[in-house]
Amino acid sequence: MPNQSGDTTVGAVSATQLVSASWDHSLRLWDVETGAELRLVMANHALQEARAAPQGILTAASDNRVRIYDLRADSE
Repeated sequence: MPNQSGDTTVGAVSATQLVSASWDHSLRLWDVETGAELRLVMANHALQEARAAPQGILTAASDNRVRIYDLRADSE
């Protein structure tokens, strides 16, 4: 997955979607079949981890905080 710098982590959201989180502050939702980027959210801090949860996408960031992003609403 393209990113500007640093590591990227990837997790399954569903059978057809993946989420990636990166040190370049990007949180991206991907279509597995086409490889298309469906959503891009830029966080305020480098992202170290992302996992799907019923409430949205859980992230761990370089500021030692865990956040939940609702990619449907493009919000945190």
